[in-house]
Amino acid sequence: MRGGAPPPVPKLPAKPQQEALSGRYFITFRTQGLTLTPEAMGAAAKTIMLFNKKRYTLSIAVVLPEIVHMLIWQKKGQDGKFYTLEKLLKSVKGTSAIAINKILGKTGSVWQKESLTEKLRDSAEWQAKYALILVSPVRANMADIPEDYPWLMQKDELLKPR
Repeated sequence: MRGGAPPPVPKLPAKPQQEALSGRYFITFRTQGLTLTPEAMGAAAKTIMLFNKKRYTLSIAVVLPEIVHMLIWQKKGQDGKFYTLEKLLKSVKGTSAIAINKILGKTGSVWQKESLTEKLRDSAEWQAKYALILVSPVRANMADIPEDYPWLMQKDELLKPR
């Protein structure tokens, strides 16, 4: 190096926060001390499907009496930015809570404010979470085989007609 300080390293533009959030996610959220009835679980499942292909692409999801698991890919909105996880969860939780409260004849919170969101880095993590969701109804003694559980949604469709 010839005399003097080295040239400054050019700064790269920061990636927008939205891009950093884009990807595939495992999402879990619980009820606020409620045990959902079959009709209420059906309302939650319909809400999950309502936002499928609009705000996310669903790979698999399950609604159990006290917990929901979802495996999704984020989608971009009309502005070209990915929907944030906060917006996705607000859509699903808020819309389903309105329907569930109507079914149960109550008001107030249905879902806990906290949610577990885990960004999946590779296909091995994706496959592990997929398998976990798939067997959840069996492990919870709600079905003998996953396909018999009415609130298991897989590959963009409900597995059994309602």
